Amino acid sequence: MPSRWPRPPRRSIEPAISTPIGAIPEAVRDGETGLLVPPRDVPALTGALERLMRDAALRERMGQAAHAYAQASFGIDRMLDGMERVFACVVEARR
Repeated sequence: MPSRWPRPPRRSIEPAISTPIGAIPEAVRDGETGLLVPPRDVPALTGALERLMRDAALRERMGQAAHAYAQASFGIDRMLDGMERVFACVVEARR
């Protein structure tokens, strides 16, 4: 759902339609995992909604890509790897 304020996208396997506000472009890759529209651009939002509503194959393709990208970029394994690196740096710095 488009927003004028940054907030994390909902967790789903459906493609997102959002605005490129804050970190949203890191989570929604325009044309690959969802569609980005300019803030307050009703015709662009309408077009994006119509595009996804009319094209089931596109919704499916983007949804699968969104799920894969979310798991690879923001999944628990990625988060734990990052935390492990931080902890290792802290331990090393204290030596």
